[in-house]
Amino acid sequence: MAACRQQLGMLGLIATLGCAFTQAAGQGASAPTPEEQDAGWTFAFDDDLLTVSGRDRDYTGGLTLTFAGQRTANWRLSLDRIAAKLDALVPDHAGNPTSPPLHAMQFGVLAFTPRRLNTHAALPDDRPYASLVFASGTRLFADETSGTAYDTSVAVGVLGLAAVGAAQRQLHFAMNAPDIPNGWRHQVSNGGEPTLRASWGREQLLAQDRGSTRGYDALWRIDASVGYLTDASVALAGRWGRLRSPWWSGGVARGDYAQLAPTLGLPPAATADRELYISAGVRARLRVYNAFLQGQFRHSEVVVPDSRLERMVAEGWVAANWRMTSALELSYLMRLQTPEIRSGEGRRALVWAGLTLAYRE
Repeated sequence: MAACRQQLGMLGLIATLGCAFTQAAGQGASAPTPEEQDAGWTFAFDDDLLTVSGRDRDYTGGLTLTFAGQRTANWRLSLDRIAAKLDALVPDHAGNPTSPPLHAMQFGVLAFTPRRLNTHAALPDDRPYASLVFASGTRLFADETSGTAYDTSVAVGVLGLAAVGAAQRQLHFAMNAPDIPNGWRHQVSNGGEPTLRASWGREQLLAQDRGSTRGYDALWRIDASVGYLTDASVALAGRWGRLRSPWWSGGVARGDYAQLAPTLGLPPAATADRELYISAGVRARLRVYNAFLQGQFRHSEVVVPDSRLERMVAEGWVAANWRMTSALELSYLMRLQTPEIRSGEGRRALVWAGLTLAYRE
């Protein structure tokens, strides 16, 4: 019940932040951003083994597949109609047909493990095994005139499915890995439990320069979410290199464990130039609740009590992006995050990396 009260309080925070920035958003709306029916897709693979650290724990891996374009709002099982309920938190855009949103729908799976994988026993002093299979719908509003962008997102999923642990075990067997994750029966919400999350974010362009060969842009972002992750954060991010895509089109600053797909807002393939740039950023996060550590309503054998949850979490990231053709983009991202657990064996920094392949129709 305490977690529920905290999440209701975070709802109030989201509404307060939305009202606070109403005056800050630009007064005039820009021309509508064109969106194709099929804007492309993005496949992302995250794994801590992609880093130089060689670690295999904490956020140990994730897979996401994202589709972008107007068609995702029209799918029978689309979450766009639910995400649209958050449009009231988007100043100067909600209900305004001259500034329509861009759409994306993402499907994915996340997996978390403790440090010691080979043991079959529960590890109450470390982080628990946890998994999520989810789908999310995102709406992005970009206003070039005021240099602001808003996004709203709703995710639904299932915690604790046995198939995630079984797949990871088979992958380790296939790779002949020295450590086999044997403790998945102790995972959070083992057997399956529904979950959801609602998110809101605002980005503001700080500086931008577009040279003939190279340029840069910088932005700051504030966001908040309620659900299996309940938190609020502020971030500073920038890009440098050969830039041709809009400043708001990257999804790195909008991520937590898994990033939002970068196909949102990419220019049409027929007119897009090739890009090669690096991006980096830092974020400070106030975390109220984390279902991957604390569990949910269903009994979980291993959880991190509220007293051991680290409230303030900082992270940084660096990425390299290469648009090799007008339609195809490849990126590599590495993240470092301060400990999420305050004490015990689970207190350690998190490091992971990801590869992303994006295709623009």
